[in-house]
Parts: sequence; structure tokens; C-alpha cells
Amino acid sequence: MIDGVSPDLPHTGDLPPGKEGFLRLARQIARILLKSYWKIRVHGSEHVPSSGPVILAANHLALLDGPVLVTMTRRLTFAMAKRELFVGIGGRLLAQIGQISVNRQEPDLKAIRRAVQVLRSDKVLAVFPEGVRVAGEVAWAKGGAQLSRAAVTPGQHA
Repeated sequence: MIDGVSPDLPHTGDLPPGKEGFLRLARQIARILLKSYWKIRVHGSEHVPSSGPVILAANHLALLDGPVLVTMTRRLTFAMAKRELFVGIGGRLLAQIGQISVNRQEPDLKAIRRAVQVLRSDKVLAVFPEGVRVAGEVAWAKGGAQLSRAAVTPGQHA
């Protein structure tokens, strides 16, 4: 048992370790490619803790939201992505760099266990709570995910 982690969370000891080495390399290559095509500015990075488990909950407006989020964060970030993306060469690449395939049609215990594993190893988990893109335009806005300050105190793991 890990201090501060609920024993009710799914067990992850039988899962393979995260694929960090290839992710580090892929992020460097992707940064170069993305910055060569677009002027990318990161806002609010000071709000992301430099250590410990983190969940980044983002709005999903365009196809490149996930890759940009994973690439431009300072810390290693593992995103949950629809399983339909995990086909062909692109899908093998996503799996190789440790991104998490999610079946959006039913509860996906494997994806949940992998997400818990990411957080238990003090990494960053990126999620897009809406689960779908809005055709590149903001047709409606929601307040998004919010963290209650009472839920986690400094030095405590969620």
C-alpha cells in the first residue's frame, strides 16, 4: 500500500511499466515539428506542480489537442484517447509511447487501471472530459473540471 493512496483504487502491480524512454524521444521530435508549423504559446504552466501526480483536464477543440498537450507540458504526460485511434502505424506509435486506449462505449477497467498506474508513479495524466471534439469551434462552453481545495492538501496524494 502506498501512503495516502486509497486501498480501494484498482491494483496496478501486474501492469507493465510505463514507456517513458520512447515518449521522451517522441516529445522532442514532436516539439520541433509542431513549433516549425505553428506559433505555440503555453499559458498557465505555473499552475502545474513540478512533482507528484497531476491530472490535466482540457477542453477538446481540435484533432491536435492531445498531441500538443502531451508534447508541450514540462513533465511526462500520458493522455487517455479513444481506442479508435489505436489502429495502424499511428495506433502502434500511441501505444509505444504509453498513451492510454479508452473504450468510450462502456466502463474500461484496463484504461482506469493504467490511469491509476500513471498517477501512482507521480506522472501527469491528461484527460478530455467531454470525450469528443467540437469541430474546431467553441459552440458551447462548460466550466470544466474543478478541484476542491479541501480534497487535496499540500504534501498529500489524491
